[in-house]
Amino acid sequence: MKRTVHSTLAGAAMLVLCTPAMAIPSKEKLALARDAKVELTAAVTKATGKAPGRAIEIELKKKNGKIVWEVEIITAGDKLSEVDVDAKTGDIVDTEVKK
Repeated sequence: MKRTVHSTLAGAAMLVLCTPAMAIPSKEKLALARDAKVELTAAVTKATGKAPGRAIEIELKKKNGKIVWEVEIITAGDKLSEVDVDAKTGDIVDTEVKK
């Protein structure tokens, strides 16, 4: 009986520890999303036009008072680029090549 209880508890602990947390949008993220006019897919297209490669991550955030889509791209030379696309206008705001 003790062995069964220990096994059940160990299994439950593994399930809790290994299950990814569900992303629950914060109020700030929801507010940013409401104000964004540019869709996520359009931001990726714009960003990869500036830094050709494969987009691997995108996040909506506020930078320097602007709402931007921050897109991370792996370029052909295996460099990581970060392109910020203004979420209201679709303009490229900033580009940075990370080392």
